Amino acid sequence: MRRSLPLLVLVAAATAAGAWLAFPLPGLETPVSLQTVVVCFAGLVLGPTRAMAAMVLYLGLGAAGLPVFAKGASGLEVLQGPTAGYLVGFVAAQPAIALGKYLFSADHLIVRNLFGAAFGHVVILALGVLWMQHFQVWSWYRTLEAGLWPFLPGAAVKSVLAALAGAWVESTRR
Repeated sequence: MRRSLPLLVLVAAATAAGAWLAFPLPGLETPVSLQTVVVCFAGLVLGPTRAMAAMVLYLGLGAAGLPVFAKGASGLEVLQGPTAGYLVGFVAAQPAIALGKYLFSADHLIVRNLFGAAFGHVVILALGVLWMQHFQVWSWYRTLEAGLWPFLPGAAVKSVLAALAGAWVESTRR
């Protein structure tokens, strides 16, 4: 793992850069960002163990006070706030990405990667919604309206982007 440290730092930095590329949605606390493209790409290319380590590093940097979260936020309060479930989902998504990728081991690399990225997005969104429901104590309708429905189209597009980028990197390795 020590030899992977520069790569893990690079992935954590790319995840932070994805957080800075965030677009607010009117009336919602959680912005749309490019983070999950990086999260899914990392899982597709690095495998679950190294990708999880990169995401833990990312969360640790944010908890330590570096402005790596969306809107330049940082600190433990972010990891305890209404959007914390999505962030924890970055770590939890990695085994799901590997499972999706290998469960649907199609001959076509992009299809296999697409399933992996989609599985990752499902985990991220599910944990985000569950935590938001617990934190906000809203009705399920309101929670889904604020934490899931607006993000599904973006998750689909970002899954495609991660699948294509992952397939490109994997094809250059051969």
